[in-house]
Amino acid sequence: MSRIVELWDAWSERQTQAGLRALHGVEPLSRELLERYEAAFWRRGFELSGDLRELLEARGIVWVSPVESADGETLPGLRLLSDVRLLDEHDRHLELAELNGVSGAEQWMLFTTERDLEPAWALDARFVGANGPSVGQYHQDLVCTQPVGPTEPLPLASPDVHSWLAARLQDLEARWRSLPREVLEQAMPPSRSNTESFEAQQALALAAAEARVARGALRWETLDVDWRRVASGTRDTALLQRVLEGVRQDRRKGRPGIPFDLLAQGVAWPWDYPGPGQLAARLDETERGKVMGWALERAGGRTTGGEGLRSAMDALHQGTRGSRELLHLVSREGWTERALDFATPEGRGRILARAAALALSDRTESNVERVLTLCAHTGAGTQGAWSLLDAWDHLDAVLNGRTQPGVEVKPAPTVPDSALVTELRAWLLTHPGPQRKLAEELGTQWAPRLSAATPDEREPLARILKSALKSPKLTGELNALLARLY
Repeated sequence: MSRIVELWDAWSERQTQAGLRALHGVEPLSRELLERYEAAFWRRGFELSGDLRELLEARGIVWVSPVESADGETLPGLRLLSDVRLLDEHDRHLELAELNGVSGAEQWMLFTTERDLEPAWALDARFVGANGPSVGQYHQDLVCTQPVGPTEPLPLASPDVHSWLAARLQDLEARWRSLPREVLEQAMPPSRSNTESFEAQQALALAAAEARVARGALRWETLDVDWRRVASGTRDTALLQRVLEGVRQDRRKGRPGIPFDLLAQGVAWPWDYPGPGQLAARLDETERGKVMGWALERAGGRTTGGEGLRSAMDALHQGTRGSRELLHLVSREGWTERALDFATPEGRGRILARAAALALSDRTESNVERVLTLCAHTGAGTQGAWSLLDAWDHLDAVLNGRTQPGVEVKPAPTVPDSALVTELRAWLLTHPGPQRKLAEELGTQWAPRLSAATPDEREPLARILKSALKSPKLTGELNALLARLY
């Protein structure tokens, strides 16, 4: 038996003998779930090995219940490890922290938390010993008020997971001994944090959002995260079309708070506005994979990445997840260097490899959104680069049946202008105005010719006339010319 398993068993036995059996426990892991945890570590550039793997294999997820003292203070418990979904969410948190300039964020992996992110415990790739990476405490103050230097360990650092767990269990035991017996007996074991409970919470949030829309309490003009919930989950097709049309109108007219010009240059989508991640969530997992494969392709994955990235894109296009060996390979390609690098082709290839590893793994709404965002970031600011607006247009077309996931919408064949259309356009260029005189000349010189236009010429001629005569005072003259076409 390994030392970390012996540590847990001995501590657990002491608490059981003290009558505190209900305040701690284990959740055995299936091979499939253990592999999901292993993949989550790969996606963060770590290996699930050593003491931590031995504990998971021998006992599974270990947990200790939080306890509320008589004065209302909650003594934090323990869950080792966090759920896979949370590991990915915290991976994203550190990625954003790095983009925002947090020194060292690329070196850490948040593997368990006590209260959301306050505080969390992180593996630290900067300090690796014989028993794996060191462990330290991560908190939001590391962003600004208490930065960690490049050679400075995280606060409360332990040399490895075993040492860290020994200290945590010792601290919990000492705190419990200081509490009255009745407080401990009233403490309830934590509910299991699992996929079913998360999905139930999401369903409740969606129902509440739809109810707000139904009673008029949620208007499209309001930026609200509930619109994202509606976009990703509603089964009301009319409501979905309302969201799609609302975004189309906003893009045509502009909308305060939504920087469409910057979105076209590769920035991230606003958090309180329905985006491509929500539309992709409406697809099944295979279709989501095809969309992400298409995004990786458009972002330059064929030219900037390695063999793993190209093989990952092939698997996604084919509608498969690929092998675990492929997932491990593409994860390693993404972490040959830990720092994000958007400036070089090699750096962009590593970023796309990380995105591909996500695409091959858990295709949650959050992960799909993250993949699409990383693809947009790799070309940010480059003329003609793929952006999240392209992703939105593609998914809009998919949901409205105009194309299949990951298949480009073929542009309509270009019909060359007829001689009449070409001549009118050239004539207008030499007659810039004023508008009243222009309307009179169009009426005398062009009206008879407009009457002879062919069906194919009518629409382009109408567009040209509407563009030329914009004054509301000339509506009658414009309508008279348009009547010649129909």
